Amino acid sequence: MNWIVLGFLPIDRMRQSRHPAYGAACGQLLLARRTAYETAGGPRSPASSMTRSSWLAASAPAGPWSLALSTVALTAGWAARFAAAIRFRQPLLGALLHPLGIALFLAIQWHALARHYVGKPAVWKGRALAG
Repeated sequence: MNWIVLGFLPIDRMRQSRHPAYGAACGQLLLARRTAYETAGGPRSPASSMTRSSWLAASAPAGPWSLALSTVALTAGWAARFAAAIRFRQPLLGALLHPLGIALFLAIQWHALARHYVGKPAVWKGRALAG
């Protein structure tokens, strides 16, 4: 997950800005003030969202240009991932499988974008999601 976040977000701007476009979240652990969580609709909102955690962090869905740039960045990031695995003594299998994970992630994103452009909603957990 950290490589996806690092590939999508300009960390320097993310640290300097409070703009919601630079928000990110990972659903395994979210910390929020109770009042902010309740204002956002709590656990019931948005029921139509595939990625509630990203919605709660106010991340906007990817458009064609940002997805194209992200595709290039994430694909090119394999060399950095491999170098980091060596530098920080991480298992090399994760680095070797990195391109597969990125390819699957990007295929899901491009598929959802294509469905949006032909007027079909993405489907997640049996729910049609507004695009």
